[in-house]
Amino acid sequence: MNWKFWQNKKTLAVTIAAAVVVVAGTAVTVALLQPKPVTQEQAQTIALEHAGVVAADAVSMKVDRDDGDYQVDFSTADRSYQYTIQGSNGKVVDYSYQPLDDAQGIATTDIQPLPETSEGQQTAATDAAVTEEEAKQAALAHAGLEEANVTFYRVKQDYENGRAVYEVEFYTDTTEYDYEIAQDTGEVLSYDSDIEDWAIPQEGTPVTLEQATQLVVDRVEGLTAQEVRIHQEHDDGRTVYEGEAVFQGVQYEFEIDAATGAFLDWSVESR
Repeated sequence: MNWKFWQNKKTLAVTIAAAVVVVAGTAVTVALLQPKPVTQEQAQTIALEHAGVVAADAVSMKVDRDDGDYQVDFSTADRSYQYTIQGSNGKVVDYSYQPLDDAQGIATTDIQPLPETSEGQQTAATDAAVTEEEAKQAALAHAGLEEANVTFYRVKQDYENGRAVYEVEFYTDTTEYDYEIAQDTGEVLSYDSDIEDWAIPQEGTPVTLEQATQLVVDRVEGLTAQEVRIHQEHDDGRTVYEGEAVFQGVQYEFEIDAATGAFLDWSVESR
């Protein structure tokens, strides 16, 4: 009998056995490191803790399972909350809340994705230096309007390019206004106004493309006609001039009534 053959065979068997032990040990380690799925009760607790609500203060609670995630809806005496909790690890995927005494009766429960840190992990929102009421007043002051003459239908916390903002939306009889106000400083980051329910004017002095361009130039100090991109369009039977301009890191978008030269839409956003 070949002694060397049996010696090699014995070595191979030992090697295979060692490999099996390593693989089994790795599988056990991976299984231990994987997060455990959360229960319905745990998802409920995660949502309450994230919202800073004590369980005793929740006057209603509903938890549903949807595609592996938990939908947690609850309310206190003055607010209602909606949460999505990832079922595999308990992470807060998204959340929203709204006051229960909303005077306009319009829900403001658009889902608010959590901001991401530099490591890509989602974190909870921090308290804002500017209140919702201060954000409303900043938007009104910028628009040159009094609160008594407008109707607010949304003031919502959100994130834009990683920065905490308030989305403020209100309207007058004919115009809708959309604002983004920085939560930390109260600065107007962007705004937009649209004329609603207009009718084709019967009177007015039509403006040319060059005159419409000059209207835009006159509205932004330092802007030149060469920096304005503009073209003529027909919108619902009305002839308008649409375009944009980028100047000193700010993007302007506009729509001008070709019949009268009135601005139908004017939006400003920092880039």
